[in-house]
Amino acid sequence: MSALYNHMVAALREHWTAHSQQYPQRFELTDAALRELNDTRKLVNDTMNYVLRPGWEAVFLGVPVQGGAAVNALVAADGSLHPLVEHAPAA
Repeated sequence: MSALYNHMVAALREHWTAHSQQYPQRFELTDAALRELNDTRKLVNDTMNYVLRPGWEAVFLGVPVQGGAAVNALVAADGSLHPLVEHAPAA
């Protein structure tokens, strides 16, 4: 899976912990990052013979995703912007 996918999952987990299990408002990604994410997700789904539901490109683990951003970020439940950063592997 792409590094972007892993960064998004880590940011979502951190958000849930920090915001009493609330979902963030959305992920904002650059157009290139959104293409990379959706290409990877489609490849995995096609390989596993999963059926993609209409609109799958606009949602990631229940969180809306939009392109056109200057940086890849999570918009928290409170509206604050949190750039997606590489997380060190757990020891």
